[in-house]
Amino acid sequence: MSSDCKGRVELRLQRQRWYGWETMARDTWDTKWSNRRAVVYATCKGTHNWRVWMYSDSAGAATAGNTKISC
Repeated sequence: MSSDCKGRVELRLQRQRWYGWETMARDTWDTKWSNRRAVVYATCKGTHNWRVWMYSDSAGAATAGNTKISC
């Protein structure tokens, strides 16, 4: 996590579906009370595009590029 991310931080692991992005796992914590690392994992079945979405109170929202994974 960057030192620029202060306050509440949320991380989501998402896969693309025909109706949009589906959140498969999420983790939320407050950097004021914890400096732990985020842990998100999901069961993979089939072939989907996956991405990571992150939000922090101090830096706003950002989405990582997506990648296709077959399981």
